[in-house]
Formats: sequence, C-alpha cells, structure tokens
Amino acid sequence: MDSQTVLAWIKTSPKRFKPFVSVRVAEIQETLDTQAFKYIRSDVNPADVLTRGVPLEEVKTWIKGPPFLERPEEEWPTFFGENSKSVDEESLKEIMSIKEKRPSGKN
Repeated sequence: MDSQTVLAWIKTSPKRFKPFVSVRVAEIQETLDTQAFKYIRSDVNPADVLTRGVPLEEVKTWIKGPPFLERPEEEWPTFFGENSKSVDEESLKEIMSIKEKRPSGKN
C-alpha cells in the first residue's frame, strides 16, 4: 500500500469503502485534521533515509528534517499526489476488489 493511496482514502467519504477500511477512515476523519497530513517524497523523507541503510552519521535530515521545514509552510513544495481530494475511480475499483484471506482450517 502506498502512502499516497492512504492520503487519498482519508480525504474521501468513508461510505465508499468496505467496512474494515470505512471504519478506520471514519475514525481518522473524526479525530484528526486530515488536511494536516502531507505527502513527503522519499528523497526528502527522514523516515525513509534510515530504511536505505545510510549510516547514522550521514543522516542530517533525521535530526533536523528536510530543509524546506525551516521555511514558512506557505513556501513548502507541493509534492505529487498531495492535493488529491479523492480517490480516482480506477483506484477505487482496485481498492474495492481486495478480499480478506483467512487461513484454512482455523476457527
């Protein structure tokens, strides 16, 4: 699952999803400001840096964050997918077709 997909989900009506996703999306929308969630590209995301095996001594963004965070929020870059307000129909069909798989022989 991609973070851009999740961002689109939380900006979409929960009624469009199957119960499991619908309940979680509704809970997020009721308790958090979904407009505060932003997409951060991998190349400037401090959380992604450590997953690539970069030595801690070389990870300045882990301590300070990406350089754009030092500027006012209005000057932050807009990353692809960030302004999407809803899930496009093709993605929604793909999401809706996901089925729960249960282990056989277990109650």
